[in-house]
Amino acid sequence: MRRQTLLGCGLALVMMVLILPSSAPAQTSLPTPTPAPRQVDRLKVAVQLEREQNDPILMTVVYAAQYAPVYEALVEEDPWHNFVPMLATDWSMSPDGKTWTFNLRKGVQWHFGWGEFTAKDVVHTLQRHVRADSMSVQVNLMRELLEHVEVVNDYQVIFRLPQPRTEADFAGQ
Repeated sequence: MRRQTLLGCGLALVMMVLILPSSAPAQTSLPTPTPAPRQVDRLKVAVQLEREQNDPILMTVVYAAQYAPVYEALVEEDPWHNFVPMLATDWSMSPDGKTWTFNLRKGVQWHFGWGEFTAKDVVHTLQRHVRADSMSVQVNLMRELLEHVEVVNDYQVIFRLPQPRTEADFAGQ
């Protein structure tokens, strides 16, 4: 009997030695630090195009989903068809509807250190749209809508139109 008791106690002791370490609370390790996110240098957009092009002035078909995250216009049309400021802070129309004056946001920087956005950039962009070798899908519209664009100062530009327009839709192009 004593032998059985000793065997039983020995077996119990062995079981405790084997079971206790596995039932002990697990030690928690320190969390692994998460590396800082890398800077994104390129935006990739999947769009079916006849050829790859990211310059909307050179596109023969304009896909807003492709250039909207990258480019801004002077104004944008909201879901209720009201024009809201983007690069222009405000604008006014002459009484005859043929002259529109846009005041531009100050401090807008071009990427890669190309300097500050000014009225000269607006004129340059519109001249690219209407030049003779333009492939812009908006070339005919721009030629029809705009007679002349002039720089007043770095933050003000005037659009002269051949026909009166009561909406600034030409500035959202």
